[in-house]
Amino acid sequence: MHSRNDATETLDSDMDGVGDNADVFPQDATETLDSDMDEVGDNADAFPQDANETLDSDNDTVGDNADVFPHRMLIRDDSTPTMDGSRR
Repeated sequence: MHSRNDATETLDSDMDGVGDNADVFPQDATETLDSDMDEVGDNADAFPQDANETLDSDNDTVGDNADVFPHRMLIRDDSTPTMDGSRR
């Protein structure tokens, strides 16, 4: 299947409906865009607008690269609570 509306598109290798010229991942039918140009497609990228992040393993909305505890959802930083509840 190729795009019939664009004369420059004659091939759609992964048959995802996006021609190879416009498809950043022409061999992957699950991906077509990479908005942050980090080489991870937008569908697989938890942060498609941030080239420094792609994963959020603990689903706490903090990317694994910035998350001191990327596998522990309730802890977002490495500051330690003190007895009075403040953080050091």
